[in-house]
Amino acid sequence: MALLRDEFTVIEFHYKRSKTWSGKTWMMISAFIHACRYMPRAQKMYSFFAGFHSFAHLLVAKVLRKPTLIMAGGFDTASIPSLQYGVFYKKNLLQLCVRMEYKLADAIGVVDKSLLHCKNTYADSRGIGFETGLLAFMPSLSSKVSVVEGGADTAFWQLPSEETTREGVLFVAVISQLPTLQAKGGDLLLEIAAMHPDIAFTFVGLTVFVMREIKKRNLQNVVLLPSLGREELRTVYQHHKVLALPSYSEGLPNVLCEAMLCGCIPLVSHVNGMPAAVGDAGYVLDRPEADSWTTALKTALLAPAADGLRARQRIVNGYSLMQRKTKLTRFVSQAK
Repeated sequence: MALLRDEFTVIEFHYKRSKTWSGKTWMMISAFIHACRYMPRAQKMYSFFAGFHSFAHLLVAKVLRKPTLIMAGGFDTASIPSLQYGVFYKKNLLQLCVRMEYKLADAIGVVDKSLLHCKNTYADSRGIGFETGLLAFMPSLSSKVSVVEGGADTAFWQLPSEETTREGVLFVAVISQLPTLQAKGGDLLLEIAAMHPDIAFTFVGLTVFVMREIKKRNLQNVVLLPSLGREELRTVYQHHKVLALPSYSEGLPNVLCEAMLCGCIPLVSHVNGMPAAVGDAGYVLDRPEADSWTTALKTALLAPAADGLRARQRIVNGYSLMQRKTKLTRFVSQAK
């Protein structure tokens, strides 16, 4: 939202997730109240991701004939049967809601072109690949979908001082439940940690519940942290040698661009926008196999500092915040 605030006056609504139906119902009521109060004075409605959180505002905006925009990010475009993951995997109330939102929206953006339509072979043990991406399930949307690539702040996410010691493997993702940990590839890294106590791992972005469950594995070489503020996260990036993201489904994660700008050497799965972002400045793994990931991790941990510099330059050249801002501003401005 910070980029939008530079160009527009923004009225925000933050939808708080709840695991109970009473909590979900109250949030929907709160969203409708907020939408009825503020949408009449707004010119447009913009939502990051499609889902329950955006339904009320989009519906009120359509009644008021206000332009509506949705920026899709990954889960809301995917179907990964092997993990029972993605909004299009299972026909339920959420998928019905998301389909309705996409049909009603005036413009839809995706953070990487792979979210339009691609084949995910990494998550398919058969090697055939799962058809995924927004247009794989709703091809009629093609005329109103555009690509608005992600980017990161090259001024804020900086390399550390030369005397900073960098070591260990870092994994960063917002993980509130165990299925998400699996979908993001965290289980694979925990498996490797158990087999190789000589490799130090740090997990960032975990809820208390997830941390408690991981601690049951009694892994002495794994540090568990909750979600961090920007300054704290930058420090964590700067003190780690490698960023590992073995996700089974992604768009273009902010953490990948941020960590590479801070000089982390990236190891990613061959999924969606990550291989293109990494290019020749890191490692891309084709299969979620512990042996191949372990070999790549050990190689990256021994890599020279120049590899981290090359990772930063990769993002500076192709995924800067200014590039993102220009495309996002154009995307929002086009809806009238």
